[in-house]
Amino acid sequence: MRKFRIFLMLVASTLILLIISYDRTVVFSVNNANDKTILISGSEKRELEKILLEKLDGYDVVVSVFQNYLQNKGIIAINTSFTDTSKEAKLIAEDIKKDVEKVLETNMPRISYSVHVINQDREDLINNVNKSLEEDIENYGKKLTNKIGKNYSLNNAVKNGDIITNNNISSVEQKKINNFVRNIRNNNSDFIRFVNFNTKKVTELQFNGKLIYYSQKRITDQDMIAKGDETDSNVISDYCKEIVLDSEMSYLTNCYNNELIEF
Repeated sequence: MRKFRIFLMLVASTLILLIISYDRTVVFSVNNANDKTILISGSEKRELEKILLEKLDGYDVVVSVFQNYLQNKGIIAINTSFTDTSKEAKLIAEDIKKDVEKVLETNMPRISYSVHVINQDREDLINNVNKSLEEDIENYGKKLTNKIGKNYSLNNAVKNGDIITNNNISSVEQKKINNFVRNIRNNNSDFIRFVNFNTKKVTELQFNGKLIYYSQKRITDQDMIAKGDETDSNVISDYCKEIVLDSEMSYLTNCYNNELIEF
């Protein structure tokens, strides 16, 4: 009977640990390899989102609330339906930011937040574009992206070690993604490519030890993936400092042109 009780206690402890692990979001910071990641419960995130949406209910332009957590800082992005950066949009964005900051001061005093109000083009309506990255961008070095030739096939992608996102990724592919993130945390250069032959989209991430270069290109049946560079209008690109892996979505943040980029 005693052994049975001990067994039940071990099972219960394991379940508690699994629940705690499942209810947390892990965010990685690129800048400091020694940073410890913040673990914030999913219930806290959901409750904060609920409070924020209730507070912002009077703003017809508010679409959604997005949260990101680094070691000692939180980032709140309020996505809006604004399509421009007009004076009126900026004035309303300032009011939204003030209301959000009041909620954060009351409900999350232990975390320092930065608040961003974003339009439909992913432009921050309040904060200026981060110009501090310009020198690092200029000295980024040789890029490995946009090197795929025409008629790129599934066999080519498998041979090259790409992450195939047509369906669920394999354990081997997940291991490669984890290794890429680990290299970023340790400031080791690395490159990874995601290919989806259903949506005809290629996403490439290259880390040079300082910045993550992001490149995404939509492809056609006639010209699967023609060579391209940053000047190609079909290529969407940006430089980012942080990568986030979440159970809901994966994205880059603290970027030169965008507040965040899903991938």
